[in-house]
Amino acid sequence: MGSIVGEAIANEVLGNLGKQIRPNITKIAIKHGLSPKYANSGQVQKTKAYKRVVKPVAMRWEKERERITKAMEQTDLDEVEYRDLAKVLDTLTQNIQLLGGGATANIANQILVRFLDAKDPDNKYT
Repeated sequence: MGSIVGEAIANEVLGNLGKQIRPNITKIAIKHGLSPKYANSGQVQKTKAYKRVVKPVAMRWEKERERITKAMEQTDLDEVEYRDLAKVLDTLTQNIQLLGGGATANIANQILVRFLDAKDPDNKYT
């Protein structure tokens, strides 16, 4: 994969996040000419070109996440302020994970459900 393609994929991912659209990196990579097998391998997020675009943004978000965590430790926050900070913290965490190709909680839950279904094919325990 060339650096131009990696940068284009990263920019589109960031653009989607900026529009509050959950990016599908596999679909984006295929749209930019990568094979479905490579696009779905998780290798796109490991390329230097992709990281070069994404890393500065992820670092800023991580600093912001730290600030939010410190603000949540204050004892004088009311319930609404705390809830709002928790929502932003959750969104930042998921976006950072998406940028790096990490699994979000939703994907982890799907894996757990599939594992449990495999252990109980007759659905005796559900």
